[in-house]
Amino acid sequence: DSVGALVTQFPLRSVGSVAAGANAGVAESWNTGTVAAGNYRLVAHLFVLAGSIAHFLAIVLYVV
Repeated sequence: DSVGALVTQFPLRSVGSVAAGANAGVAESWNTGTVAAGNYRLVAHLFVLAGSIAHFLAIVLYVV
């Protein structure tokens, strides 16, 4: 939310092995009717098999 509090957390998902330069999609649903309208930050982490973070992505989305 606008003050950085965690609103929801999706479970970890395995995409198996992904070759360099390839894509693997994961879909999740979120009932936005349970939160106030406004900006939210969506954060994703990609982990390697050893458990360390290989990539981090954050985007801002707006809930109407």
